[in-house]
Amino acid sequence: MPKKRKKAVKENQASGTKLRIWVVAAVFATVAFGGLIWRLAILQLRDYELYRSKAAMQQLSDDILVPNRGVIYDADMKVLAKSSTVWTVTLAPNEVKEKDIGTVADILSEVLEVDRAGVVEKLENRTSQYAFIKKKVEMGVAQTLRDRLSAAKVEDGVYLEQDSKRYYPYGDFAPYIIGFCGSDNQGLGGVENYYDDVLTGTPGRVLTAKNGWGRNMPYDYAARFPSEDGNSLVLTINQTLQHYAEKHLELAVKAHHATERGVCILMDPDTGAILAWAQSPGFDLNDPYTIADEETAAAIEAMPEGTEEEQKAKNDARWEAIYKQWRNKGVSDLYEPGSVFKIVTASAALDSGSATLNSGYYCPGYQVVSGVRISCAHTEGHGSQTFAQALMNSCNPAFIQMSANMGEDLFFDYFNAYGLTEPTGIDLPGEATSQFYTPETMGPVELASCSFGQSNKITCIQMITAVCTAVNGGHLVQPHVVSQILDPSGNIVKNIDPPARRQVINEEVSKEINSIMEQFVSSGGGVGARVIGYKIGGKSGTAEKLDDARAHTDDKVYIASFVGVAPSDDPKVVCLVILDEPHTFSIYGGQICAP
Repeated sequence: MPKKRKKAVKENQASGTKLRIWVVAAVFATVAFGGLIWRLAILQLRDYELYRSKAAMQQLSDDILVPNRGVIYDADMKVLAKSSTVWTVTLAPNEVKEKDIGTVADILSEVLEVDRAGVVEKLENRTSQYAFIKKKVEMGVAQTLRDRLSAAKVEDGVYLEQDSKRYYPYGDFAPYIIGFCGSDNQGLGGVENYYDDVLTGTPGRVLTAKNGWGRNMPYDYAARFPSEDGNSLVLTINQTLQHYAEKHLELAVKAHHATERGVCILMDPDTGAILAWAQSPGFDLNDPYTIADEETAAAIEAMPEGTEEEQKAKNDARWEAIYKQWRNKGVSDLYEPGSVFKIVTASAALDSGSATLNSGYYCPGYQVVSGVRISCAHTEGHGSQTFAQALMNSCNPAFIQMSANMGEDLFFDYFNAYGLTEPTGIDLPGEATSQFYTPETMGPVELASCSFGQSNKITCIQMITAVCTAVNGGHLVQPHVVSQILDPSGNIVKNIDPPARRQVINEEVSKEINSIMEQFVSSGGGVGARVIGYKIGGKSGTAEKLDDARAHTDDKVYIASFVGVAPSDDPKVVCLVILDEPHTFSIYGGQICAP
């Protein structure tokens, strides 16, 4: 082959090889570039929000501004609960200079009274950006901490974040109405819990830019969105009445050794407003985790704790006592009201026409119902009685006869109309649902015992609401403890004044019941509640705790109670007092509760 031709063939082969290389390179470049474009499209279009969020988290510090909870006032605008600004102390260990670790640990341990070794351990984790030190640091302590750190020139890496702390100026005042807050400022009882969403407010935020080392940049790079404080509550509670209710109930519980506590509720019968609500023993709202009852606390403290089982038993006993002291007995516990309930039976009998003021009853000291002998408290018997005498004498046989004349259906209709088959709807948490016999489950014996306040179980708030209905002209009112909601500037957001739910008995019957209750205090079993110069009505009650393990034994236990009405010719206040399991000279409400 000629040399020129060979050279041309070689040149063609080399050119083809170069072309193939360029084509392959171009294909690879196209694929690579296309993949890059596809990846960029995925990042910028499909996953845009995800990576924007990640970038923001790396570049921004987001701090929450905790709002102050609304204020809680009594009816006269005295502050019962308020929030104050406190601080949470945290560290960014990677921002603290290594040479300053000892100084920072010294200052934090001395000012905040925290363990120095624990602080040092956190500071020595040089890659950490966050470490918690202490919550709820008061203003004075926080300022001292700032001053000490500044004087030592070791402020870097120590942060004080604004927070809020609940404070109760009167300590153990009205704890079962006010309630308290947990460490996260969430309401855990009373109106603090029931109106938590009203009181809480709206958190704010501070967004601060961070540099490449994760440290906050100057405030020029920050955006602040202020928090909004919560709305405030005005209670129906009158501080003076509350004070005396708590004082005298505490004396009664101690004097009569009521081992299962006592309750005292004062209510406006026309509006359903709660004027005072006492429960003894109570507890300090500023220190709710400390057992307030000294005897209980001492008994638990004396429990052995040498073994793991003993430690658990002691801890369980402590928490049981704490939960018990928090429990609002007036709304959460059911009880058999005893003879106070005879107000309901008597008014129902008069209103239905199954009895009149001229009706007569005979009491030999007992009544036999379907072969069951039911005794009267006055075992000698009352003999012949009028309707008014039967109520004044609190005679069980007379009320058994009265309810038999009504029958199961009519008795239950009034029990239901008085609101005793459902919760009252009071604006407090934990209201229990009553336990009761219906016409289908109520035989003659059950009807008999229900007529004088045994067998059916209701709450204290249901009982006092029923009495208010009986004495206020017959209107079933809605009990409530809050009268107004105010905005942070003090403007009224809402007035709370629930209307009467229904007419239960007629006004004339209500007046007749008031008249008999006045006689009960002036010359009957309620003389312990008599105050010279005042028209006071009332009714006592003593109920055996039939579902207690000690029932029908020599150690049986009782609930003593008394309901008072004043003035009896135009009721403005109704007061219910119960002493649960008194151990004293008497078990009768007229003797130990009426005073």
